[in-house]
Amino acid sequence: MAVVKNLLVRAGADFSELQKEMVKAQKFMKSASKDLEDVGKKLTLGVTTPLLGIGAVAINAASDLEETNSKFNAVFGDMSETASEFAKNFAIDFGRSTQEVKENMAVIQTVGKNYGLTAEEASGLSQNLLTLANDVAAFTNTDLSDAANRMTAALR
Repeated sequence: MAVVKNLLVRAGADFSELQKEMVKAQKFMKSASKDLEDVGKKLTLGVTTPLLGIGAVAINAASDLEETNSKFNAVFGDMSETASEFAKNFAIDFGRSTQEVKENMAVIQTVGKNYGLTAEEASGLSQNLLTLANDVAAFTNTDLSDAANRMTAALR
């Protein structure tokens, strides 16, 4: 009997179905990739961009608050702590923002000092006129700042 040392076997297989499935899988992956890219763009427009806008608004609000406090402290000087306490309580009592109250008090204080009132007299004027402006604003359904500006303009 003879021994065969090398055996060569040749087999054929049909891979056409496998190739078709691989092409389908490739198309699916491209489609899924595009869908994820679209989701990313929508998130950027729907979430990131508004968050940036909110951040900008917050920065502007902080800047406005700092400007109001600087002006308030400059015109009230040594009385700024007492006036600030009045502004805080007024804001709480009448549902106003402390910044709005301080802004209006600073304007009235400046007008009073320009008319030669002492700091204490001008502070009393700003408190009384702001209280009156608040009443007028409530009665006429207008904004506190608008009422205070109109009353201050009458003094000028």
